[in-house]
Amino acid sequence: MEIQAIKLELIKMLLEMDEVKVLEKVRDVLLLNGSHRKEEDDEIVGYIGDKPITRIDLLNKIEEGEEAILRGEVISQEDLIQESENW
Repeated sequence: MEIQAIKLELIKMLLEMDEVKVLEKVRDVLLLNGSHRKEEDDEIVGYIGDKPITRIDLLNKIEEGEEAILRGEVISQEDLIQESENW
């Protein structure tokens, strides 16, 4: 399938999609694969302490967190409270 046909197929699928989570995932994949301006990657969107966080750093952290959740690497709020009592 040539590139223009793939693009048209994707556009049609996106226009018919009603699930926000799916659309957000598609957007995130496209953003992480460089389909946007490089300047946006370097834009500072926040700070952790004194360290600036760029847009691409934030997107990568979000993806890492989502993957950790899928692997079951989570802790309940109750368990966290109990654990923090021993700090």
